[in-house]
Amino acid sequence: MDKKVMIRREVKSLLQKMSQAMYRERSACIVSQLTGRNMWKVAKCMGVTKAIFPEVDTVPLIEQAWCDEKEIALPRVHMRTKTMAFYVVTSWDQLEETKYGLLEPVVSKCRRVDEQAMDLMIVPGVAFTRKGDRLGMGGGFYDRLLPAYRGTTVSLCFEEQLRRVLPTEDHDVKIDHVVVEGDESG
Repeated sequence: MDKKVMIRREVKSLLQKMSQAMYRERSACIVSQLTGRNMWKVAKCMGVTKAIFPEVDTVPLIEQAWCDEKEIALPRVHMRTKTMAFYVVTSWDQLEETKYGLLEPVVSKCRRVDEQAMDLMIVPGVAFTRKGDRLGMGGGFYDRLLPAYRGTTVSLCFEEQLRRVLPTEDHDVKIDHVVVEGDESG
């Protein structure tokens, strides 16, 4: 079996043991770590997905961005081309569940924003290293987006998602910052 597939299964299995209450509590702590950092404070526009378990819950992050009067942009994926377009979202009613089970912007209700206009990109994933290596879900959407992105990248990470080493390939782009649960230095 492919090493990436094994790691994805292992991490998801570890995180499945977490209760929903614990998942929300731990996610909120990680989000609080990010929102206390300078990279958050100086960002005016940021990209983020509405996370799907086992990724760190981004609902508190999105709501904090709205409270802080920051622009928050969520992606709309294009499965045929394996690309994403980001749209500024100001309320939950601007999102819809797509056939892929994702909550994505309703294009007619939102303003498209160029990725380069975003100061901060919250990059999802299954596993990470402290050095910024990332193992995604396997679709390659962020692997296509990040090489041209010039802003700051950050990933949010439960302890179970942290690995000393991950298998990487030439197209894999390192994340600038990994905010690890319980680690104020990330």
